[in-house]
Amino acid sequence: MLDFKQEISKFKPFDTGTLPAEDAALTDDAKQSIELYNKALSCLESNNADVAVIQLKRAVMLNPAFTEAMNLLGICHAVDGDYKKALEIFSQAEKADDKNSDTAMYVYAAAVMLYGRRKASSEHGKMKRKGRVVSSEKTKRGLSGIWRSK
Repeated sequence: MLDFKQEISKFKPFDTGTLPAEDAALTDDAKQSIELYNKALSCLESNNADVAVIQLKRAVMLNPAFTEAMNLLGICHAVDGDYKKALEIFSQAEKADDKNSDTAMYVYAAAVMLYGRRKASSEHGKMKRKGRVVSSEKTKRGLSGIWRSK
C-alpha cells in the first residue's frame, strides 16, 4: 500500500526564476500560490503540518489549477488519517488535471484506505473504463498553460 508520509518527500519546491520562457509570465496569484506551496513544503520539513495545510489551502484558493498543491494538501490529510477529505481533494485535483498519473494513484490509495480494496478496485475500474486513469508512467510536472498571463 502507498505510504502517504513517504510521498511528501517526492514534492519539491518550485523556483520561478528557472521557469522556461513560456511559463515565465505568471500572474500575481500564481506567483503567490507558488510561494505558499514552497512555504508549506518548508513547514512539512519542520514537522509543522497544521501551518502547511493552511498555506496549501490558500495556494489552491489563489490557483485552483495548481494540482501539485492539491495533491500535497490531500496527502497531508491522508497522513493525518482523514481519508475522506483526502479523497475529496484528490478528486478535485483529478478534475483539474485528469492526465496526472500521481493524482490517479492518490485517488485509488485514498479510496482503498476509506472503503477497502474491493470497493476501491470497483471504482477504479469504472474510472479506467471512462478513460480517467492514465498509465503509471509519470506525467510531466510542468506549469505550461496553467498560470500564464492573458
